[in-house]
Parts: sequence; C-alpha cells; structure tokens
Amino acid sequence: MTAIEELHSLLHGEKVAFGTICQLVLDGVPTSELDRYIEFMLSVDLPVNFEQLGIPNVKDEELRRVAELACAEGETIWNLDRVINVDLVYGAIKAADAAGRDYIKRTGWKRT
Repeated sequence: MTAIEELHSLLHGEKVAFGTICQLVLDGVPTSELDRYIEFMLSVDLPVNFEQLGIPNVKDEELRRVAELACAEGETIWNLDRVINVDLVYGAIKAADAAGRDYIKRTGWKRT
C-alpha cells in the first residue's frame, strides 16, 4: 500500500492491518473468521477499508500498481503456500475493502 502517495502519512501498523485483511481474503477464510479480525481492528481504531485508510476514491490503476509491487521478485508474498499473481492480489485488495465496508454495514458499527 506504500505505493499510494496518500498513504505515506499512515502508521506502518495501519497499513499492516489492512494488509492482514487482504491476506485473509487470499487465504479464503470463512466470513465468520474475517469478521473476528475486522471487529478487533475496528476496536483498536485500525482501518478496514479504503475510506478509513483515507483513499475513498483510489483508482484501480493505483491498486493494480500495489499488487504488482507486492508480487515483485523477492517480496515476502512468495512465502505464502499458494499460487499468487497480480490479478489475485489485486482482487484481494478490492475484496478486503468490500469486506470491511460490508462488516460495518451489517453490524451497524460506529466509531465512538
């Protein structure tokens, strides 16, 4: 996510939190497990969607660039035990945002 200029001011852990959701999506975890992580992240004020990251209007080209960089040779994503490619990672990023938005909508979560 560091390839997106607007995210440079975020704390490392804020980007890691969203990346964790992306990896859970790549892992294909059940919604119930994903919900547990999202609930925890929200409880400690970590971002779970693009809006909370401060990029509500992020462009698909920017997200594809993030996926390309994540899939570069030598990156830690290659430690995962599954087939990885740019399209899968791009889809996971988009799905992570959707999962965060969906959780907030389904639960009625509000920042306190």
